[in-house]
Formats: sequence, structure tokens, C-alpha cells
Amino acid sequence: MGVYQRGQKWWISFTVDGRQVREPAGHSRKLAERVLEQRRAEVVLGRFNVRTRRVMLREYSAEYLEWAQAKKKTWKRDRASLDHLTVHLGSVLLSDLRPARIEAYQQTRLHKGERGARAPKPATVNREVACLKKLLSLACRDGVIAENPAKGASLLPENNERNRIATPEELAALTTVGPSWLRSMITVAYHSAMRQGELRTLTWDRVDLKAGFVRLRSSDTKTGDQRSVPLKPEAAEELRRLPRPLQGGWVFKKGGKPLKQQEVTAAFNRACRGAKIEDLRFHDLRHTAITNWRRAGHDYFRIMAASGHKTMAVFKRYNTVDDEELRQLALPGYHNSITIGPQPADECSDRSAVPS
Repeated sequence: MGVYQRGQKWWISFTVDGRQVREPAGHSRKLAERVLEQRRAEVVLGRFNVRTRRVMLREYSAEYLEWAQAKKKTWKRDRASLDHLTVHLGSVLLSDLRPARIEAYQQTRLHKGERGARAPKPATVNREVACLKKLLSLACRDGVIAENPAKGASLLPENNERNRIATPEELAALTTVGPSWLRSMITVAYHSAMRQGELRTLTWDRVDLKAGFVRLRSSDTKTGDQRSVPLKPEAAEELRRLPRPLQGGWVFKKGGKPLKQQEVTAAFNRACRGAKIEDLRFHDLRHTAITNWRRAGHDYFRIMAASGHKTMAVFKRYNTVDDEELRQLALPGYHNSITIGPQPADECSDRSAVPS
């Protein structure tokens, strides 16, 4: 390939012992051509050692983000992770990012926030380290480094499971405070189990009120799979109340513009304070809808089809069993007093044995 450009940076590509090596080489073609000549001479003289190349994390992060933007739906999450990684490790060579250095980064992040912010939770730090590992894996694949130096680096233990669901009384309180777009979004989320991101980007061409579904396409969902979300009467009625322009557009918007995640989160937190509701997050509305479906007696497979969960392990985290349901186990005839839905099948068991 020789010399090529990606974004505003020029790269060189050459072969060492039958292996293709790529390397950033400045911001001009002329400089890149000179670096390529130098590398080829080093290879001929046996002076080039891929392990000693001086490529820093900050330099390679732009190349990684170009790849992530083309390949990953969650590339913005990677961009946010790299913002933190480059603050602490930007000037470190990729080849020097050993497990000990990564673990030191984890501890620094856990105990010290940046620019006055609160220190992140272990789950957040784990997403950053996972991004770093993927970056190093890509650099290894493309010959930027000889091997992945992060092998053996472990993730932090997480304790991020939540059992919080919103009660009907809390829903009623939340829908009396805050802007109208937020009240509508809360109502639909409570009754549909749609993610905040799916609601923020929802357009009217996905809403089929006649059939009673929201038809999400693969580009709309976190998992990349299309799905149909059934609309309970409460959610359908809320959508009917919203103005629906002839030309379509965003369902939930502010000033004619689509909503941002930080905007929705901040407005929801203010609404919770106004309604005197504690420890409730917007994502808990998704937990609530799934739990309510299960309590109504619907089977797990239909609920998972509507919620978009791919595995039973993840689905179980969104299915809350409260004390009142557990108390029924101690009462005579408990199996007739409350409907909890069919039991989940073991993923390794014979599917034919699962009742339909």
C-alpha cells in the first residue's frame, strides 16, 4: 500500500518478515514518503524492530475512532472512554500499556474524578478498560504493535444490579411535573420498556397506531435487531395526544430539535426532585415495564421479543420479584393468588420441554 491518508493524518505500510506493518507518519505526504524510505532501509539492514516503535495512545486513538465509527454503534461510548484514557495514559507508548499500568489507571479513576466531577463507578471504569483492550487488539492486528500488552489485565468487580421499579403512584406524580415532552416520554417508557435512546431517536414513521405497535428498525436499537414493541392503551393514547406533522419527524423533541441524553437525564432528575421521588432513574422505567408484563402472566419469550433482550441471563436482571410476591410462597394456595408467569427454561435444556 505504501503511503495513504486517513482523516488528516498520513500513514505508511510496509512488510517485515512477511508481516504487514502500518505506522502513522505525520500530516503531509512528503514527510510520510521520507519516513517510509527510512523504514524500508531499516528493514533491509535488520535494524527495524516492531517492538521498539514509539506509537503513543494519543496518536493511535484517532485511528481507532475512525474504525469504531465505521464498525460500532457504540462508538460514541468509546470516544468518551478515550477522553478519560488519554488524560492519564495519552503519552504512554502502546507497547508499554502492561496490566500493572492499566490496574493503576483503574485505581486512579476510582478514587479521583476529573475536573471536579465525582469519581466513576467500577462499571464505568470497566467500559473504559474494555475500550482500551479493543484498541490494543486492533493495533496488534494491524501490525502497529507486535503483541497485545494488555493480556492478563482484569476488570473490576461490579455491583450494579438494581431492583428499583416505579409504582403507579410515582408515575402519576412524575406526569404532573416537568416539561410536556418529558411527561409524554415517561408515560410511553413506563408502558413499553423502550430504552431512552430508542425514545429520543423515535420518528413518526416508526409509530403504527392503527396496529398498536412501534416498529423499530435495526438502526434504531442497541442490539442492531429490528423489533416490534406493542403499545398498551396508555402509551398509544399518549402518542395520539402528541402533534404529528404531515412530514413526520421526531416524536419527542424540544424546540423542534431532537433531544440529547444529558438533556433527558437532567430533566428527569429535576422531575423526581419536584415529585419528591428518591433513587429513581429513567432506565428504571424499562425495568418497571418488563416486571409488569411478567406479573401480568405473559411468558418470557414474548417479553424478550418486545424488550429486545437476547439472553435469559440479561433478561433476569430486568425482572424484579418483590417481597409481596415472595410472601405468597408462605401462604396456602399461593399458586392461585398471584400470577408470576412461566418459569424460564434452562438455556441448555431441551426447548421442546418448555411449555408454549
